[in-house]
Amino acid sequence: MLPRIYRLLGSAENSAAILLISALALVVFLQFFTRYVLNASFGWTEEVARYLMIATSFLGAAISVRHGTQLRIELFEKWFGRNAANWAERYVILPVNIATFSWITFYGWELASRTRRSMTMVDLPLTTLYWPVVGFFALMVLHSVVHVFTGTPRPDFSAEEGASR
Repeated sequence: MLPRIYRLLGSAENSAAILLISALALVVFLQFFTRYVLNASFGWTEEVARYLMIATSFLGAAISVRHGTQLRIELFEKWFGRNAANWAERYVILPVNIATFSWITFYGWELASRTRRSMTMVDLPLTTLYWPVVGFFALMVLHSVVHVFTGTPRPDFSAEEGASR
């Protein structure tokens, strides 16, 4: 049951990413079209595009953590081997990730709860951006915890490296 729910969550993340990227592309196109074709741009498109880019980046980070493709130091794996790298990933790096993502989630929650400011050009509260970012960090915590208990998916890029040579 839990693996199915986790897969559904992953599908929802992917769908949300597609929606965010599509909305971002639409807003940027609208900005480009109104500025360079109509010679009269909307003032709000730049701000909305910026906030969509921020949300897309953090959702992409959550998806990256889910797939186990976040940044890592591959030199450790080359020096000590794959087993040592897997051990370090599971018992050192993931707990540090969990602590860091949890800390950011907690303080992001506090910031979002206290913020009363609005966006500059759009009459929406800044929490419209803050709450999704807090949620994306909570997803990073969830994915890291799942990887601790199930093992981190470590993509093997060695086949791709060999093919490019």
